[in-house]
Amino acid sequence: MLSKSFAVIVKWRWLFVVLYGLLLPPLGYFAAKVTQDSSIERLIIASDPDFSAMRDFQKTFGAGEYAVIAFEADNPFDRGVLERIDKAEQALLQIEGVSSNSATSILGAQKRDFR
Repeated sequence: MLSKSFAVIVKWRWLFVVLYGLLLPPLGYFAAKVTQDSSIERLIIASDPDFSAMRDFQKTFGAGEYAVIAFEADNPFDRGVLERIDKAEQALLQIEGVSSNSATSILGAQKRDFR
């Protein structure tokens, strides 16, 4: 059965090439319009208890969208390095919608003389 199908495809190969050539542009156009929203709000109904627990967690610890920024230094605990990192963090916090959760912010909360 399969060999007969392949024989037909080989026999009429140019017809299949033309058919694919005609179908590919419109199908590619519509495929590019397909969007995906895999956010948790689309996957779980709002009345679900786990969903509300997740919302409470996000209020405390922040949302799922994040960026990781790393700094490299010979001595990462040097006061000058920590001050430069803190300065960069403070500059990022000036951007609307940006929040921070970093080691320097924890250090600043624990040691009042840090900032």
